[in-house]
Amino acid sequence: MTDGQSIHGFREWVDEEPNPSWKFLPLTHITKCITGEAVIKSGNIRASWCSVFETTRAYFFYGRPSYRVHGDGPIKVAAACPMCFILDGILLSNASDIYAFDTGAHASRMYDHALLKEIPKEEFNLMSAERVNRLIAKVFGSLDRYFLGETDKIRKEGLVENWQFASSAFLDLITSRGRNEPDDRISAIEVSFDSDVEFVPHLKAIVVPDSIYGLGSKAPWLEELADAGCEVAPYKFRPGRNADYYYALIEAEVTDMYRRWRLI
Repeated sequence: MTDGQSIHGFREWVDEEPNPSWKFLPLTHITKCITGEAVIKSGNIRASWCSVFETTRAYFFYGRPSYRVHGDGPIKVAAACPMCFILDGILLSNASDIYAFDTGAHASRMYDHALLKEIPKEEFNLMSAERVNRLIAKVFGSLDRYFLGETDKIRKEGLVENWQFASSAFLDLITSRGRNEPDDRISAIEVSFDSDVEFVPHLKAIVVPDSIYGLGSKAPWLEELADAGCEVAPYKFRPGRNADYYYALIEAEVTDMYRRWRLI
């Protein structure tokens, strides 16, 4: 990444915040279990074609397990359940791009209620791993509040000037609840790579339904990960529940991990 000036001063606004010297949170990647099996057996998260950047990309979120897999309605089989990969935050320094929000939602015009079309998405490219925690410190005040998505505690007064158009719009965005973007991706930091991301030595943990890694049965490809030192955390699978139920369970498992690892 080239650490250049932003047109409307967003990166400069972030740089006003002193470096909090926090540890990097891990990167998360969520996919369906049916796809996750192939990912595990390949040993990496592959970069695939992205229409937003018109190049190949492998996508992650910083800290939060925020991504939602496609498909609505009740989940009836474990293969359709979400699986969350958790990788070492040290990877952040090798990222191709680090955006302050979900660029896919931006490209789908889900943020038009807060961001003027004249402000390009590139304005919100942090372009530096160091700026990630600076942004969180400036806006949320702590890694804990960022991870929990506590946007209701954000106050614009004293944080931004009216003439700082991009920064002001960003705060309006993450404290809003647009009709098409009700979940926490609206304030989750997106991290992408233009090449495959290898598991070794970066994969720290994986969160999966207990029907494929529980007392009764354990998938051999998950046992291999566990034997290699990866933490495998099962959540309760109950057929017929909606996707949000499972994402809440994943978030609970990840929260427990981060607290045990003394990251939040």
